[in-house]
Amino acid sequence: MEWWTRLQADPEFIARRREKDRIIEEHAARQRVEEGPILAELREVGWDVKSVWDLINAPARYEEAIPILRKHLRLPYSDRIREGIARALAVPDARHAWPTLVAEKGRLDFV
Repeated sequence: MEWWTRLQADPEFIARRREKDRIIEEHAARQRVEEGPILAELREVGWDVKSVWDLINAPARYEEAIPILRKHLRLPYSDRIREGIARALAVPDARHAWPTLVAEKGRLDFV
């Protein structure tokens, strides 16, 4: 515990931590902006989520969101968002959309 107290008082550590936090927040802000269009469409069908990643392991079925996810998977999002969309489509209710996942596999760098 003493090492943590000393670390918290270290100006270099504090500066590095602030810079890391700033970079993380900038990335999160860019991702929120990038996800804006898909999140707006999801809200129209009753899914008020902060990220497509929120659909993964959602406690309820989201059948009405699947056509929106399928449409947006084909759009030029960052790999992180495309991965979230693809994972949200990897549910039994989206079985009819799986050919889209297969077709997009070559463009999904995370697969």
